[in-house]
Amino acid sequence: MNHYLKNHRKGLIAAAILLVLCLLFGVPTVYRIIREKQLLAEKYKQERVEYEQKVRAEKERERNDSFYEKLADGYKVDILVLGDSYGKSEGSSDEQHHWDQLLLDEIKENYDVQASLKNISQNYLDLYGIFCNLNTIDTNKEYDLAIICMDANGENEEDLLFYEATLRRLRVLYPRCSVITVLAQEEAVMNRDEVRRITEYYNGRLIDMNQSFYEEGVDAAQLISHENYPNDEGYALYKEEIAQSIQEAVSNRVGYMEKDPEPLNPKTEDYQYNVFVKANKFSRKEENRWALDLSGFDGTIGVVGEWKEGATAYDIYLDYNWFARNEIEREQDDWFQEFSYYENAKVEKEILIVFTGEKAKESFEGIWLNSRTPIQ
Repeated sequence: MNHYLKNHRKGLIAAAILLVLCLLFGVPTVYRIIREKQLLAEKYKQERVEYEQKVRAEKERERNDSFYEKLADGYKVDILVLGDSYGKSEGSSDEQHHWDQLLLDEIKENYDVQASLKNISQNYLDLYGIFCNLNTIDTNKEYDLAIICMDANGENEEDLLFYEATLRRLRVLYPRCSVITVLAQEEAVMNRDEVRRITEYYNGRLIDMNQSFYEEGVDAAQLISHENYPNDEGYALYKEEIAQSIQEAVSNRVGYMEKDPEPLNPKTEDYQYNVFVKANKFSRKEENRWALDLSGFDGTIGVVGEWKEGATAYDIYLDYNWFARNEIEREQDDWFQEFSYYENAKVEKEILIVFTGEKAKESFEGIWLNSRTPIQ
């Protein structure tokens, strides 16, 4: 019995010593483990905050970068092309030789970025048509660069007016959008110096293909197709000139214009608000007499039609008073969209369009309304 009690007493002593040792060494170890976990959690939380701040800063930087800065920084870019037949690469052999596709491929390769391009050019558009066409695109998408590709056949102030109106409209739709204007290579009567002045005033870049096609050492005849449009080699030169202009701007990290300048031509204010009214919105008063309520309208009316081979004509009446007549005659059997505009249109009640025949009526698509005040 005494032996048993001795052993039991020894066991209790050992347990007590073990408990003391656990209290001395075990609790600090457990505490250290818990503290290490707390520190790791705090470190992870801090790293997460810093990462989120970095992502936000990166997104903000990307949002505020110009087209050229985005290419320099490796961000995705979206390009809009608007213009006439030269914008559509009329005269090239196939889509693979379109200058816009060649340019898009080169941008992706040279700058290692994602890039998209939307081309809304149409054959035979004048500058008023280019301006109206701009107002048809989805404004929910942001574009970083707009390339305006046009001929230089305009010879009056209205052409320069619509060019400036296009630049100003681009700033309304896409405030951070850079602009490159490409004048076609043809000998033309438009004041190229004035186009350059307007372009540079809005912080754009101008490429005059006439200088590229006819500079010393270049055989322009080898760059022109049988239709007097550039051929594949000619549009490859278009691409090279645009790509070189972009490269120069990227190297200099050219930004975008932050503040809207005053218009050079005050008449551009007459084209702040633009609405297209489709033909099916007109009421049919008679078979060839279509009317539309335009109470209080004051501005420009642009008639749009898909005219084909042959002659078509229509008369425009404002409040039953004759206002204008337009006759169109096409010898070619090819489709094109005609924009005919009429300024200083003041309407108290309605506009009436009287078609001369079935072909004119079938070709009519609708009208553009352009004004300096909101259109009801």
